[in-house]
Amino acid sequence: MYFGTLESANPAQILIDQQIAQFEKSIQQLKNQRNQNSSITRLPPEILGKIFAEAAYTETGEKLGKAPSPAERFNFSFVSQHWRSVAISTPEVWGILPDGYVEWCQIMLGRSKTTDLTVAINLLTPGSTRETFVKEVTSYHVHRLQELTIRFSSIATQRILDGFPASAPRLHILRLMFATFGSMDPGLTLPDHSFSDAHLSTLELKGCNLNWKSPLFTGLRSLKLTIGNTHATSRADFYEALKRMPGLEVLDIDNFNPSDSLVFDQSIPLCSLQQLCITSTSSSALNILQYLAVPVSVMVDLRCSAPLPTQTQTNAEAARSTLTSTISRFFSSMIGDNPGDAPQYHTIFVSRQSWFAIEAWRKPWIYSSPSVARTDKANFALRIYASDPFLAEILSTIPLSQIKTLSISTHLTQTFLMANFGNLPKLNTVVVNGGSPVITQLFKALTSKKNNKASYYRVVFPHLQHLIMYGAIFSEQDEVDYITVNSLRDCLMERSERGAPIQKLSILDCFDINKDEIQLLEELVVDVDWDGVEMEYEDEDDEEDLEEDSDYYSDEDDFDDEYNYIDYL
Repeated sequence: MYFGTLESANPAQILIDQQIAQFEKSIQQLKNQRNQNSSITRLPPEILGKIFAEAAYTETGEKLGKAPSPAERFNFSFVSQHWRSVAISTPEVWGILPDGYVEWCQIMLGRSKTTDLTVAINLLTPGSTRETFVKEVTSYHVHRLQELTIRFSSIATQRILDGFPASAPRLHILRLMFATFGSMDPGLTLPDHSFSDAHLSTLELKGCNLNWKSPLFTGLRSLKLTIGNTHATSRADFYEALKRMPGLEVLDIDNFNPSDSLVFDQSIPLCSLQQLCITSTSSSALNILQYLAVPVSVMVDLRCSAPLPTQTQTNAEAARSTLTSTISRFFSSMIGDNPGDAPQYHTIFVSRQSWFAIEAWRKPWIYSSPSVARTDKANFALRIYASDPFLAEILSTIPLSQIKTLSISTHLTQTFLMANFGNLPKLNTVVVNGGSPVITQLFKALTSKKNNKASYYRVVFPHLQHLIMYGAIFSEQDEVDYITVNSLRDCLMERSERGAPIQKLSILDCFDINKDEIQLLEELVVDVDWDGVEMEYEDEDDEEDLEEDSDYYSDEDDFDDEYNYIDYL
């Protein structure tokens, strides 16, 4: 810290400042000498160059298109003169051009010499300098382009696409993304001749339409497309394109709504597929599933944005038949080590809001307090507008025989829980995450009796051992619509009396339950896992508003009437 300005410094202070500057220069020289004597500096230049190239690539990582500053990426070049010399003479260090630094990019184009180029350009902010740079790269350096990512927001960008050359022999990854693209936008068109001799492994287009017969749809390993409603998509051309990609590992299609109808007599095998994501109407999503044969290990994510037509009873029956037969066929046609192999799911999550959400995992869930949510991506995920009968049909087609953990949230009825999960042979853990209605329905299901006389005194969920309650709000009012410690005790006692006791009870992040009440529960359950936090739920006015406005706080009939579930898929 210095006191006073340079102009007001007296001769003694000026002399001291000069000495400080000399010391700082000497310190910097000593640091450089020390760095030059380090063990890593004594490595051969070609090895040191590989380390620098890897460091430059790592700094970019997932930030492609939002790259850090060159000073951050190439800080190793400032360590010593030797390091700088090695870095400048290593072309691989300069192959990933930083977005937003056009002057740096021009320098790096020279330093990278003949090495492969990775270019990410953000054209969201209009600017002639960036557009000129894109044209320069695609005109004079296209022969060494390995990866090209362009984000744009203007229809005027079409002139850039029109200028793409036919030849790009090293291009493996192409991403063209219209950032402000909406489902009703016409999008841009990539000319058929563009990069026609490229051997792409990854193609990602958002709002940029391409002829399905284009040679770019050949031999891909990753395909991600967001298609506009105004772009006519031929179902036949789409399936023919898939046949030209037998090694496809990732298929992500958004808004696929073909304009024609077609029936194939055989499935398209995608034996290497690892991820399948479809965001579309129910009809279009089911149509894609109908003709795919994928590995048992594939991760599936289906997001159906609109229901199937069920305005009449005939339409409803046809929709149900199409739904169940398609999903059943999809699972039965999966490619495994043995004929008829199906995925073995061990955990399933079911939630109902204005749509149904189903997620299933092959890997067993290992409970570890206080977390009850799975952070790993589900192996099968489905979001769809559906009524209870239709969802039951869907669940009947999913392999559930190995399910050990059931996680439920929001509004699910006693009847639904019993019919779809009550008799699963290996289900031993139930996680309930939500308010009073779903927990009340679960308590009813846990204490319900089987219908047949031989097992009159037996319960559904016969193998349940661990009940996990998360985020519950206990009440002092012994009313039907509230959960209380007494209602929980009644449920536990009835299970125990009928030969199916709960062995472990976990209570996490729950409101209005205290240590004394936990001790009452410990009299009935061998192992009670409580987080020890006594929280009081005080927002009574907000809770009343939620009861009026939120779908899952209304009773079942009102809920169905409000959302017209009878008319949904």
